[in-house]
Amino acid sequence: MTKIVVDDSSIDISGPSTPETSTDTGSESFTHIKSVTRKKKRTLIESTAEDAAYARALEQLQKPVDNHQVFGDYIASELREMTEMDLQQINEACQVKPQKPIQKLKELAINEPKKITCAKCVSGKFGSQILIELDDCVVFLPKRVATALTNQVDALKGRRIVFRGMKKINNHYEQTDFEFLEPL
Repeated sequence: MTKIVVDDSSIDISGPSTPETSTDTGSESFTHIKSVTRKKKRTLIESTAEDAAYARALEQLQKPVDNHQVFGDYIASELREMTEMDLQQINEACQVKPQKPIQKLKELAINEPKKITCAKCVSGKFGSQILIELDDCVVFLPKRVATALTNQVDALKGRRIVFRGMKKINNHYEQTDFEFLEPL
């Protein structure tokens, strides 16, 4: 029989104990497992041989947790989930999607309007730039355009761009000359 004694009163938790464990206190005998004192209250958990497994479980719960073991178990479970991923999802992630070729603005045909299907601001090799997608290629606009049109990139979609040619500035530097036209 298991008894919990708190402030000199007892509560029975299980059935009767075995008769072979009797002592001079009567027909019932108790093995003291643990005693805890908190704020003048004394708690005693007493158990018979049939409750030994319960007592071992309590002791295991009161041992400090090894965080490295818990973390290792978590990582192992995550790795198992990763290996059980759907093969179709993996193959979709690995597929290479066709992309339009990148052209320089000066490689476009002179005075031929091209429709802009998409425009977005991206971080490139030389800082933020505006990338416009035409019907057949992708073009990075010069840095001077990115500083002026960063907040108005969405307004370029549907418009047309026309490359006018190269212009000399300061008698030896060339810059691209182009303009945006209203949509048709």
